[in-house]
Amino acid sequence: MNKRIDMFIGDQLPVLYYIKEQGLEDQIDMVLYDSAKLEVLYWTTYILFSKKRVSPQLVSKVNQAMEAMKLDGTYDQIIRRYTE
Repeated sequence: MNKRIDMFIGDQLPVLYYIKEQGLEDQIDMVLYDSAKLEVLYWTTYILFSKKRVSPQLVSKVNQAMEAMKLDGTYDQIIRRYTE
């Protein structure tokens, strides 16, 4: 932006979320290679909890909710909203 940066590399989902939230989709281009997104590095995204502040019961509830979202397709729908 403002001709200060030629290229930026970041975690795909958080960056795509931020780009959409800021309305910058038409101002920023993703690098493409053979009709697919160029993947520089990939690792799984995790939710982290503080052992001192979060109960095991809450962690269990979040895990159950995430599993339910994966089973009913909600998880994939959210990911597609930012990657397509």
